[in-house]
Amino acid sequence: MKRSKTLFLICLGAMLLSACKSVTPAPTETFAAAAEHPVTYLELAGPVAVSRAEVSAMAWCGDRLILVPQYPAMFKNEGQASVFAIPKADIEAYLDGSSAGPIEPAMIPFDAGDLTKKIDGFEGFEAVTFDGDTVYM
Repeated sequence: MKRSKTLFLICLGAMLLSACKSVTPAPTETFAAAAEHPVTYLELAGPVAVSRAEVSAMAWCGDRLILVPQYPAMFKNEGQASVFAIPKADIEAYLDGSSAGPIEPAMIPFDAGDLTKKIDGFEGFEAVTFDGDTVYM
């Protein structure tokens, strides 16, 4: 009995010691911090500029920045729900001062099919990303 207790304590001690061993290797690379830049607000015009737009996602699709309101169906263009797009050139012109005034994004038709009805408790769109011609939301 005493021998099995001793064996048990040795095994327990070995397990505890092995658990203390670091399994995460030390980092081999260091990274420089990104330079800080002041925030520049882009003044927007049109339907996307109202607070009820609740833009909840944005991502680049080619040379256009796509802005997705939480509920695209709130923004109809010829009866169709819409998301918004701003050409990169318009943003660059605004930032370099060659274009004055607010940017008015174009409305792009958006068809979610019956997805909003298929998801129980649907609470709007919250994310977007693009992979070539495929969009994930």
